[in-house]
Amino acid sequence: MQTKNSYIIVILLLFIISCNNKSASNSSVAIIPSSKMVEILTDVHLVEAALKQKQERGANMNFYTPFYYKNIFIKHGINQQQFRKSLQYYLQKPDKFEKIYYEVITSLTEIQNKEQAK
Repeated sequence: MQTKNSYIIVILLLFIISCNNKSASNSSVAIIPSSKMVEILTDVHLVEAALKQKQERGANMNFYTPFYYKNIFIKHGINQQQFRKSLQYYLQKPDKFEKIYYEVITSLTEIQNKEQAK
């Protein structure tokens, strides 16, 4: 169930990102390595959880969503175009994508366990 939700979030991310598509060609954009993609997607899921909480409190998501994603990109030294191209690349390679998401889920579980132990 958790993996299914992860795929849904990724598909939604692609949709959101494609809506903001710039006209520049992305053929020269390098693919983000899978280990870094794990870190980025872990942060994406943490941000999505925070955004869901804000939405439940009635916050304007049009304000918060771009702000949070911009901070993810800055934190990891990437841009939206790199993220989008890399996500599309990994989505076309299910074996690699599944391995990445296994690590993302493992990372999120570790974070959750640390928070619960406090």
